[in-house]
Amino acid sequence: MSYAVAVYLLMRINRAEKVKPKILRDHSNPLEIPEQLFISQFRLNKDAFGMVMGVVEPHLLRSSLSPMLQLATTLRFLAEGSYQTAVGNGFNEWIQMAMDEREKHQCMQHLYEKYKIPGITGCIDGTHVKIIKPHLYEHLYYNRKGYFSMNTMIICDHNMQIRADDSRYAGASHDSFVWNISSARQYIQNQYRTGDRTYRFLGDCGYGIEPFLLTPYRYPQFNSQQYKFNLAHSAARNIVERTIGVLKNRFRCLLGTLHYSPEKVVKYMEPEFVG
Repeated sequence: MSYAVAVYLLMRINRAEKVKPKILRDHSNPLEIPEQLFISQFRLNKDAFGMVMGVVEPHLLRSSLSPMLQLATTLRFLAEGSYQTAVGNGFNEWIQMAMDEREKHQCMQHLYEKYKIPGITGCIDGTHVKIIKPHLYEHLYYNRKGYFSMNTMIICDHNMQIRADDSRYAGASHDSFVWNISSARQYIQNQYRTGDRTYRFLGDCGYGIEPFLLTPYRYPQFNSQQYKFNLAHSAARNIVERTIGVLKNRFRCLLGTLHYSPEKVVKYMEPEFVG
């Protein structure tokens, strides 16, 4: 073996040793759901689940999933007879639009200290998930980027925690359309009308400005106050773009094309937003 080849192999080994795989933390806890829902999903009550866990845990292989989630996933499969149906149902309760006063304060404080925009409790954006050509109403799913998709709305806070999502609408739908008829907007609008004016989000120019949704100025003069606001707005809004990027890299099926009908895509995508 030549000296150059030996050096090359040594460099490859050193590089491999330095790269440590990222461990994704999953905060899901099936035991937190109500007892009756737990039984309907896993066909065991929580006490029986704990007994089975004690028996099987020593025999489980090491995984990025906790032993609890490994057992829960297995039981859902056995109960439903289909892993896709099992993972596609029953977990949307983990995503909640409502924020308590502490959560609002933390988000407002973080975004103000970093970007100097006061009173912001989150950011909103849309993202497209590719699907195969539907058999019906295909024109509704062909988006402006030139492929068939579902247009998914994401709202997150400063911690990149997804607070609301809506993946029900076809790719030709505009981001503002998805937001305007979403349950998230209805909730925020109701809060505003009843006197809670503490919710306020940042969105790009694809959305219309509202008392609870701030968008950038259009065509501001260079170096004006409006121009500087837009720079800060863009930097702060990057949090939701990063959230979408992390989501798609964690569930890499979202980076490719989903080979299902639009109805099934909506059902399967819901649990992927829980993290």
